[in-house]
Amino acid sequence: MEYSDYSLDQLMSYSGYKELCDMFLALAQDVETKEKLESVLYDGGYKNYKLSGDIGKDNPFIDIQRRLGLAYLLLRNPETFNQIVDNNIIYFHGTSANALPGILKYGINSVDKSVEQGIEVTTGEEWSRARGKRDFVSFTDVLDIAEGYSSISPKEETELTFPIVFGTTKEDLMNSNIMRIHSDVPEVGVRDSFPTESISCVMVPSSKIEIIKKMVGPKVRVLPIDDIQERFYYAYDSNIYIDKDAYEQLKSSSTKKEENLSGVKESVFSRTLKRIKDKKNAIVDLVKGEQFDERRTIK
Repeated sequence: MEYSDYSLDQLMSYSGYKELCDMFLALAQDVETKEKLESVLYDGGYKNYKLSGDIGKDNPFIDIQRRLGLAYLLLRNPETFNQIVDNNIIYFHGTSANALPGILKYGINSVDKSVEQGIEVTTGEEWSRARGKRDFVSFTDVLDIAEGYSSISPKEETELTFPIVFGTTKEDLMNSNIMRIHSDVPEVGVRDSFPTESISCVMVPSSKIEIIKKMVGPKVRVLPIDDIQERFYYAYDSNIYIDKDAYEQLKSSSTKKEENLSGVKESVFSRTLKRIKDKKNAIVDLVKGEQFDERRTIK
């Protein structure tokens, strides 16, 4: 299956991409994860999931950004990666959870639409309002960019001051009032507002899963997405920056988790083996005892 319009040679020509691919693959803790990473990083998709580029700005480096975002998601939250792929969730909108109560009631609204309807603007959308006009909601097919938007702090901190990312399918996005916007990053605008029923998932830090589930109810998927503002790489403006110290720390913590898991497995196996041996010895003793009694009776 062809996932990408760009050849792997084109992508590898960017300084740092090959090194980063090797670093990602070195973090894979099992064969299945490694195969998924190879498909995402080298081919630009997995199974029937194709990293987009159909709407908005596109070039080889943006394709790299798409791949890195999905690959990093696979490493930190593999269950969320599977949900994204299985449900073909392609486009993302990042904001603060402060906006969630209003979104559940009114949908994802542009600043202008919110002001027009008397809805309080509680997130970083107001910060990004350009030239006194912001009449669209932006969506991007680069997960890293949506996460960047989610880190814009609202004016006031509350118990809901933490990053949140919404995901939707291409079909639901295309059914909205899409408009082209001038932007330095790959994103498209949805005029005025995006309806709540078209949101496919809400991604939040693992520690916030339960509080968000109570807010959104059973109709919307709530998925974990951790380390939103912490990673060992940064891809921007045709350049890839790698923090090798941060990478080594992540690799070390992953190794410790694997060792701990291995120790748990080993401990469970040892206890199980001991129980089996104890039962076997008990049976042997019982059989020997019965045979001895039989021999005494025969005699």
